[in-house]
Amino acid sequence: MRRKLKKLTSVCLAVIMIVSVLTVAPFTAGAVMTDSDCVSVKSGDFEYEVLDEEWFGEKTAMITDYYGNATELVIPSEIDGYDIIGISWDTFNYNTNLVSVVIPDSVIFIGAFAFSNCTSLKSITIPDSVTEIEEYAFESCTSLVSVVIPDSVVDIGEYAFYGCESLTDVTISNNVDEIGWGAFVECHKLKSVTIPCNVGYIGDYAFGYIINEYGTHYKPMDGFTIYGYTNSLAGLYAYENGFTFVSIGEVSPFIYEVLDDETAMITGYNGIESNMSIPSEIDGYTVVEIDEFAFENSTRLTSVTIPDSVAAIGSYAFSECTNLKTITIPDNVTYIGAFVFENTAWYNNQPDGVVYAGKFAYTYKGRMPKNASITLKDGTKGIAACAFEYFLSLVNVTIPDSVTYICSSAFSYCEGIESITIPDSVKEISNYVFDGCDSLADITIPDSITEIGSYAFRDCTSLESLTIPESVIKIGEGAFENTAWYNNQPDGVVYAGKVAYTYKGDMPENTSITLEDGTRGISDYAFESCEFLTSITIPDSVEYIGEYAFGYIWDEDEWWYKPVDNFTIYGYTGSLAEEYAHENGFIFISVGEAPMPSLGDVNGDGKISIDDVTDIQKYVANMLAFTENQEALADVDMDGKVSIDDVTLIQKYLAGMATI
Repeated sequence: MRRKLKKLTSVCLAVIMIVSVLTVAPFTAGAVMTDSDCVSVKSGDFEYEVLDEEWFGEKTAMITDYYGNATELVIPSEIDGYDIIGISWDTFNYNTNLVSVVIPDSVIFIGAFAFSNCTSLKSITIPDSVTEIEEYAFESCTSLVSVVIPDSVVDIGEYAFYGCESLTDVTISNNVDEIGWGAFVECHKLKSVTIPCNVGYIGDYAFGYIINEYGTHYKPMDGFTIYGYTNSLAGLYAYENGFTFVSIGEVSPFIYEVLDDETAMITGYNGIESNMSIPSEIDGYTVVEIDEFAFENSTRLTSVTIPDSVAAIGSYAFSECTNLKTITIPDNVTYIGAFVFENTAWYNNQPDGVVYAGKFAYTYKGRMPKNASITLKDGTKGIAACAFEYFLSLVNVTIPDSVTYICSSAFSYCEGIESITIPDSVKEISNYVFDGCDSLADITIPDSITEIGSYAFRDCTSLESLTIPESVIKIGEGAFENTAWYNNQPDGVVYAGKVAYTYKGDMPENTSITLEDGTRGISDYAFESCEFLTSITIPDSVEYIGEYAFGYIWDEDEWWYKPVDNFTIYGYTGSLAEEYAHENGFIFISVGEAPMPSLGDVNGDGKISIDDVTDIQKYVANMLAFTENQEALADVDMDGKVSIDDVTLIQKYLAGMATI
């Protein structure tokens, strides 16, 4: 599920771009570069480097050195026709002449150590254009008395104002998101700070700490006061560090993101309560998910209640909550990630054996005996991600019919498992579930399965025979990679059930592929990087076309997929083939109008038969999954639902006693 951030600004994007460029390709002062690289130039008292036009636009530069001796310096916004958008690493370091500096509003970043050790600097004007103040930027500016962080800044780097021992006043804007480790450490005269409610990260020792008299570690300052909003990170920082906290208002302790379907995912918690109840709704959004790492290391928590609205709990969500003893997990949860409760008091107090989190088999605790067999208890609803991963002694697992969810990597690298039966209550085989189970030779996949995830059976080298039901329409990338079944397939298009899985062997030049009639799906990346594939013909039976399924090859230079020139798709007008062609910019040539499907023909073989009756009966009994199209075709009495009445009507039709 794609996420829609609650807040996203162009400023954030600019910071990401700048940081990535500076990290990957640091600028070197004094170097002469050509083409897209930087060019170092001296002009008057300044040295500057011309920046890459592709990243920063035309005629931009950053200052890299200063040769003057001014005490009151106004940095120019333009030099030799170039807009100055940055102050580079170490530019004014150890300049003891500077007393005041005005930075122009053309500048968007202040580099690491840019003004460090400017011991005479008393005043600095940071414009409302700067988005990031990098680490140590003003370190040891011992005369600096006050600083205003403007609204444009979102990131204050580590130790940015370290050792500014005269600093008495700091104004932090509402848009600052991160305050780095030790950002204001060793600021002896800074007795208080107001932290806005939107700050999402405060590093250790960011405020209120000085070095002890022995110079061995940081110690908290007596009487240090933090002003901020109750339940914000400011309050939590004060609580965890033993500082005085003065509330200037109150906000929700829960941090969240809005998902595409206008529901919410909890991503963090700033509260100080030990007994936490997660709300089912926040700001009008229904809470359906807890993000990975959301409450990690929240050692203050002793109990947690998760509401019925939550369906998914991400990996490591409560890991290292060492005092968390009580957890209430609702029955509505359909996914539990890996190591969610790692090193919590709740988990550490569980007896050895299979540990259950609510109705999920969470993991196995303790030393598993050799040739172990596990029977999950009746009523178990799901198996958590990585639940039994790398349990090499496990040879047999009995999964009850109550299980509907088997999460990713649940049995990966269980090298002793030779056979397993998936109950028909399960609708999906998740990513990596049996990855690396090299003894697995027999697997029963029921008709209820519609999707097989990426690398689900990868490296199951003993898996020679594989029966994939016609219900499966989606198969992820590499699902059967390096299995005996795949290795024994002949060269050409390989089908897994009714899904075009991949192409095996060397493809001749100017190849055209025509998929078999009745094909229901095309796997993710099925024919990607088939550089000689020029066209494909797709039947109207196809209900799923995977990501980069065809028409793309891997570009080693761009490190991404690029479309094949003039790639052509032949298919029926109005079909999924035409939709895929238009969405990806490929040529589409119609082979005609797709025939209208007949009510009752749920298996898509062009006729109504006893096979359709059987499929509908299995669907009604929750033994078989239907797509939306199949549900519509099965509703032969057109009452808006699929029921035994539809089965009866088709049986009468086949007996010549009714019409459809």
